[in-house]
Amino acid sequence: MNRPQNLALLGLGLLLSSGLGSCSPSKPRPDLAKAQPTPSFAAKPTIASTPQRFLSLDLLAIDTICPPPNKPIDVVKITINNLNLKKIKATSELYKSDATGTIDSGPAVDKIKHYKIGGKFDTRFDFDARPYVMQNGIVLVEVVLNDPDISFYPGSRAIAAGDQNSKGMLCVKSLIDAQPTDKMLSFYLKKAPAGTSPVVSFGIALIVKDADSSTVSYQLPVVIDPGIQNEG
Repeated sequence: MNRPQNLALLGLGLLLSSGLGSCSPSKPRPDLAKAQPTPSFAAKPTIASTPQRFLSLDLLAIDTICPPPNKPIDVVKITINNLNLKKIKATSELYKSDATGTIDSGPAVDKIKHYKIGGKFDTRFDFDARPYVMQNGIVLVEVVLNDPDISFYPGSRAIAAGDQNSKGMLCVKSLIDAQPTDKMLSFYLKKAPAGTSPVVSFGIALIVKDADSSTVSYQLPVVIDPGIQNEG
């Protein structure tokens, strides 16, 4: 979670775009003829080379490539089963990786309990990585979508760092470029360097299909802002 900075996300950041129209033409207003500033809601989210701003969360692309550990490591798997915004169903479980340390292998070995980091906003996806990162200095985090009505936000910021401090502790085996058919994305969490904040913020950017509509294909961009307690 984007801590200890002020955060305007209540666990989930909802980005809504709406059209505004008028029922009848209005009379000319000379006093309003000069250019007006573009309202903040007018711009649609786009993938750009500069950080995107979702409310107060910066989605910074994870662009550091790290080589495979080439040894078994712990894997934290976050599975989103149902993104009903009023009653989310998700699990966080611990797995062991394969011999290369690039993907989970075998059945889950433990359930990961929610960890309250102590920031202003609390999400069910927050967890304590200290038991898993201490042994090897790195842990693999997998985000799995098990809800047919959600997909990753396309491009490089489907999984992203929430601030510059967090970005320094995150890396990937290959650059993230989410596609509509992707159901799992992963990244590595490295042990926090001495002198840095051990709290890691990352964003999971998703597109939610409006399942209540049978005639119009509505979609809602959603950003989940979990926090990780890292070992400092």
